[in-house]
Amino acid sequence: MESTGNYWQNLYVELEKHGLEVTLVNGKFTKNIKGKKTDVKDARWIQKLHSIGLLTGSFLPDETTETLRTFCRQRQNMLDLAAEASHKMQKYLKILNFRLDVVVNDICGLTGLAIIADICSGNLDPKELAKHRHGNCRTPEEEIAKALKGNNRADYLFGLKQEFESYNFYQKKVAEWDKQISAFLKNQINTDPEKKKLKTDDKKHKLKQERP
Repeated sequence: MESTGNYWQNLYVELEKHGLEVTLVNGKFTKNIKGKKTDVKDARWIQKLHSIGLLTGSFLPDETTETLRTFCRQRQNMLDLAAEASHKMQKYLKILNFRLDVVVNDICGLTGLAIIADICSGNLDPKELAKHRHGNCRTPEEEIAKALKGNNRADYLFGLKQEFESYNFYQKKVAEWDKQISAFLKNQINTDPEKKKLKTDDKKHKLKQERP
């Protein structure tokens, strides 16, 4: 079977359930068919290549590994979306003339996020915004206040607020995936027969040590 897109997955699972040995092959090894390509010609070509041993099966992870991979990939998708939202926040800050990126190392750090949250809530006073400076920030409040004298355009402020809400949403989703992955790994460790065997051996060893 040729692995084209996601079309093969359901059929592969059904064939496996019915006891058929399925060889899943990479599509780039089956593309040398000549003439106009049709499904029938394609199937015959793949069968011929397989019959003379020119096709090797692709690696397919077990269900546990595949589940963990799904969790990790979706978590990474949320991180990528959060990073995209943070870049857009920085863009809006610049065109608003809030040069937060100049006075803090990371606009998504403790100081940066606190200032952005206050801006989005309607506070545009530079001195008040500078008071959100965290103790770890090396830049003094006076310099932060100077960098936060914006033009206060309503459309840009609305855009900043939207991206800030998106960033928080994706960060929340990342935290949810972290909990899901942690619970899944803990469950796998507790149900692993090798792990149980090690625990049993440890208990036996302790009992031997405790006997007089």
